[in-house]
Order: sequence, then C-alpha cells, then structure tokens
Amino acid sequence: MPDDGGRGMIAHSPGPWRIARSNRNTLCILSENAWICGEVDNDGHPDRKDNARLIAAAPELLAALRCLLEVPADSVLMPIYQARARAMIARLDGAA
Repeated sequence: MPDDGGRGMIAHSPGPWRIARSNRNTLCILSENAWICGEVDNDGHPDRKDNARLIAAAPELLAALRCLLEVPADSVLMPIYQARARAMIARLDGAA
C-alpha cells in the first residue's frame, strides 16, 4: 500500500456514527445509511456503553489523527506524536 502520509487510505461508512438500541440487550453503531456493528449486553457488562462510544467515535478519531499530521513540527515532541499517528492510521488502513 503506498504511503500518502496517512490520508485517504481507509474506506468506511462516513461519520458521524451514532449509538442506538436495537432491542433490550443490544447496542448498535449506525451511520446515516449503514449498520456498523452491534454489542450484546452480556448480562449488564459495565463497559458496553463505553465500548460503543469508542466505536462510534472512530471516524472522528481518524480525522483527528490526520489533523495532527498537518501540525508543523515546531515542538521537540511533535515528531513522536506524528509517528504514533502514522502508526495508528496504518493500522486502521490495514497496512500494519
């Protein structure tokens, strides 16, 4: 996969994604026109809503990582943050 600096490589349903309840025990992640995934309650598992929020935030998280790569490297730490962002984008793109 060619390196474009982490921009435009991933194809996914466009955000925003939202959380909806499909039945009493399942939280679903939906986009405007697609069902993304669902999470079964697992007898009241305490992390289920947090997991659903994290999944629903994926498009915004990816956009934030891409924005980070646009920040000039004025800071001593910026190259470290940019390397982490590139690694995450590569993982999301399926390259890593």
